[in-house]
Amino acid sequence: MLLTPIFTNIFTKLTGQDPKDFRFKQGNVPLSQLHEVVFGFALYLTVVFSIQHIMKKHNPIRLKWFNFLHNCILCVGSAILVTLFMEIIIPMIYHHGFYYSICNPAALIQLLVLKFFTILIIYSNGTNLWILFTLL
Repeated sequence: MLLTPIFTNIFTKLTGQDPKDFRFKQGNVPLSQLHEVVFGFALYLTVVFSIQHIMKKHNPIRLKWFNFLHNCILCVGSAILVTLFMEIIIPMIYHHGFYYSICNPAALIQLLVLKFFTILIIYSNGTNLWILFTLL
């Protein structure tokens, strides 16, 4: 457990809650209701196509270093999150076996769910930024 205490400290400082107390409840988690997703999707499309329309008359902006930096940040973030997952999954497979870690309901730890949501948030924000600046 190398990175889990660090993740726990950061999450507690940002949200004021312990990650072990995290529960997915519709309405309490961002983007867990249909109207939030539809609004976000509509806003996203509006912004992307508006910027695309505005930028048709201008020369493209070269953002080679921005894209490189963005990809490096995503790679480092992905490596950290994979390590966080492996810190939980590898001992579970070692002690209980592969079948248990996939099929047993007790293997679904809420901390894994929280880390999965963290991955979704990072990639959705990162992808949106990349698409936004690519269209510029």
